Amino acid sequence: GADFVTSNNYSLTPGSGFSKDQIISGCDVAGSLARTSVQQFQSENLNRKPSKTNVGRTILVLGSLPPLVESYRPDLVREHKDGRGWYNTIGRALLPHVDVFIAETLSSIEEASQAIEGVEELGKPIFCSWTLASDGCLRSGESVQDAIRFVSKEKLIHAVLFNCCEPEAVDKALSTIAKEPGLNDELKEKGIEIGAYPNRLTPIATDWSMSMSTGPQSMRKDLNTSDLWSRFISRWIEDYKLTLVGGCCGITPEDISYFRQQMTNMKQRTM
Repeated sequence: GADFVTSNNYSLTPGSGFSKDQIISGCDVAGSLARTSVQQFQSENLNRKPSKTNVGRTILVLGSLPPLVESYRPDLVREHKDGRGWYNTIGRALLPHVDVFIAETLSSIEEASQAIEGVEELGKPIFCSWTLASDGCLRSGESVQDAIRFVSKEKLIHAVLFNCCEPEAVDKALSTIAKEPGLNDELKEKGIEIGAYPNRLTPIATDWSMSMSTGPQSMRKDLNTSDLWSRFISRWIEDYKLTLVGGCCGITPEDISYFRQQMTNMKQRTM
């Protein structure tokens, strides 16, 4: 039921130990697979009877621009010029296959700046998505207002989102944005959408790192599919007018299908 398919190159980074050639090759494959999956879906649905969930749907491929070293760690973000260069490498490898770049799970304004500068010359629309601390601020401690104002100056930014954090943190961030009507008006004037795709993980420690992990992060037991919809996502759509919603780590295809079913009469899209 998703309207967006993201390329599966999130871990293809220098911080994960991949060389430049490996990153270019892997991102090319990831982008190609994402595009093929969309084409296959569209081909299989050509002869199906139109329904509310498939008529007139446009499915876009998002090219992932992930953290280059570690997720959730603003203290480990690379030097600006170096980071910008790596994002350009990733973007160029994905370019033939994707419709939009999505800089995701970003932990600071600087990290967003590197990603945007790295791909802006490629001319594709950009979605910019941050992960949040439990207080609703970026993991760097910077405010969501400052982050949004910074990236909204860029002409290629089409959406700002929050992802891979607890839905409660997204709640706090959206509440903060709502208290600044001037900011909302600015986004509307520029045609920039707001969205969120939270995770189902237990809270992530500030010093977490993949390299030091001994096992997968545990999942929350208090967030089943209907809980996520009724307690969070449906309210974000109604109260904060989100137009892009979906799920990150721990959110399943079954969850997305359920969200889609609930949204068949809405204009919002699922990620």
